[in-house]
Amino acid sequence: MKPFRLPALRPGLLALALLSLLGLGGCTSVQVTNDSSTLGEYKLGYLIVQPLQPFETVRDATKKAFKDMGYFLVQDELDVPGSCELRARTPNDTTVNVKLKSFGAYTNVKIRHGLRGDLAPAQQLYRAIAKHF
Repeated sequence: MKPFRLPALRPGLLALALLSLLGLGGCTSVQVTNDSSTLGEYKLGYLIVQPLQPFETVRDATKKAFKDMGYFLVQDELDVPGSCELRARTPNDTTVNVKLKSFGAYTNVKIRHGLRGDLAPAQQLYRAIAKHF
């Protein structure tokens, strides 16, 4: 008698191994300012930076950066205290999503530019935000 094997298990394991080898599930450290003083990480389409700035300062700086870059603010939603989500549209109608969360001494900034999360425009937006600190 032959042992029973799951035929769909092998291709699934092979695909999982391939994805882990390609690094699609991990994160990457990236330089977000021109002077190399600020590093962030790029994870699952989000640029994540943690500037040592209070929440309200970062929130105001994000709104000013949207104006500087020609983005149209479509949503400014305050969630629980110390947390908000800002959404904007670029002139060519690309969505931009910025999530802010306060952790006391610093604010966590998560930027997603477009549906896939393009890194270069997200870095440009963070530079524009950092100019207003």
